[in-house]
Amino acid sequence: MISSHLPDPLYRVLLHVNEEQRIWCIVRYPSSIGTFSSINISLHCIIPSTINAISAVIIIIIKARIRFTAAKHEQSYTKLLIKQLKQLKHLLIAPSVIVVLFIPRLILAFVSGCMKSNENLWIYLTGYFISFVPPILIFPIYVLPSRMYKDEFRNQTKHLLKIITKPFRSLR
Repeated sequence: MISSHLPDPLYRVLLHVNEEQRIWCIVRYPSSIGTFSSINISLHCIIPSTINAISAVIIIIIKARIRFTAAKHEQSYTKLLIKQLKQLKHLLIAPSVIVVLFIPRLILAFVSGCMKSNENLWIYLTGYFISFVPPILIFPIYVLPSRMYKDEFRNQTKHLLKIITKPFRSLR
């Protein structure tokens, strides 16, 4: 992730606007690097969400097949599939929410230009800050609903606290 965003600080410049007496920090990429940056941002949104959605569909289908086989065809496969969709709908909702929340960042990646008025400032600024919502929501969307992920998070947190507090215990 870091290496794919390296061009950003290298091409960041200060733009002095005398009419409005403002200084803007903008990115001026050469066309090839600008294209790379736009594609990069798009791929960082699309690929993980697509993999996540496909994985969720595969999990739901496999679980329905297993239940269908185990039930010895007492219920139809379609009914079991619909039942699994209802039970595991959170697996499909999470990638959808992430994509929807990533849309402002995608828009900003492809819409470049200088802002001339104060009205546009709030649109750009709001879109920019909304673009940080998906990375912030990854924990509550994926970890908190899952008992397994939550338990693993607790175990890793306890382990990390033991490691951090170990030097201080020897000082007592």
